Amino acid sequence: MSSRPENLLRSTFLDSLPGPECEHIFALTQELSASLAAWCAKYPALLRPARVPQISLTLAASAPFLSPRELLPTGCLFLWLFAVDDLCDERSPGPEDGAPLSLWARFEQAVSWLEAPEDAAPHGEPLLQAIRDIRDGLAPLPLFSALRAPLAQSLRDFLRGMQLETEWSRLHRQSPPGPAPSLQEYLEKAACFTTGTLPIYLSVLMATRDAAIVPRLPHFMGLGHEAAVSIRLANDLRSYEKELAEGKLNSLILLQREGMAQHGTAPTAALERGRAEVRAHLLGAMERCSQLGGEEATAGCRATQTIVNAVAFACGFYAHHDFHHALVRQDGHRFGEARPSRAAVTPSAST
Repeated sequence: MSSRPENLLRSTFLDSLPGPECEHIFALTQELSASLAAWCAKYPALLRPARVPQISLTLAASAPFLSPRELLPTGCLFLWLFAVDDLCDERSPGPEDGAPLSLWARFEQAVSWLEAPEDAAPHGEPLLQAIRDIRDGLAPLPLFSALRAPLAQSLRDFLRGMQLETEWSRLHRQSPPGPAPSLQEYLEKAACFTTGTLPIYLSVLMATRDAAIVPRLPHFMGLGHEAAVSIRLANDLRSYEKELAEGKLNSLILLQREGMAQHGTAPTAALERGRAEVRAHLLGAMERCSQLGGEEATAGCRATQTIVNAVAFACGFYAHHDFHHALVRQDGHRFGEARPSRAAVTPSAST
């Protein structure tokens, strides 16, 4: 058994980088954390500050060529997506409960605010006020106008995926359990969207100044799709115990259930077989991502570097950590220690 502290950062991706590059990522993480924590504090009932350091580290590792100011709107969007996930978990739909319908309507309304810059979100609704801040931060970015419609679509895909996962989990909790999706249906209709990878990726792309991204967007979105599948599978391996306790369905629980129900496999054996299958699918998705983007990333295409970095970092991160506890470096430095500044906390990225 390892004697390493549980919260000590372990990252094969960061370990593979030259020292100066790694230190740049750590410095960028700290700067972004300070601004993101300040914005997070505006919405204490909606956003969870414990996630700020890990979100900042993920973005810094994925796009180290951007500044904290350029990454801030994406960090805010990242936190907002986590908030939507939290709200879905805390208000899981029941067969007789009509409240979740209004919750989905609020989510859809928030996406509409993002699409309509002339509108102002009403006061007193943190979910909408936060998306207004995000919109105001994204609007000055170089490719916002060109990528706003794809971003809104990716957010609607995220919401539809959340609805499907919520319904599948409700059926899973029934006694006897209701019908479950196949692994392919789970991945393609919901799981590849509910990571939030695609809207986060598009938000980062808005900050680049490479207009050549726009005509090649289908290629980059295909790359992002494989990245999202990879990250979802890595997350599912990490979150098995948590989601089992919460009565939620994920790929590993799905395969374990299938092995037990269809093949009469004992729970422990079905779990191990499911784990091996998920790992095989994860390696396949990571390999496809590398094949699609490896040469471009090496050649310096920032759009491709971002998503290849994101996959390498996130999949390695989920092997040891999650987004819910503080991490420290080898030298004992704790991420996210920087206190929120007194500066304005609207995530504007204008220079």
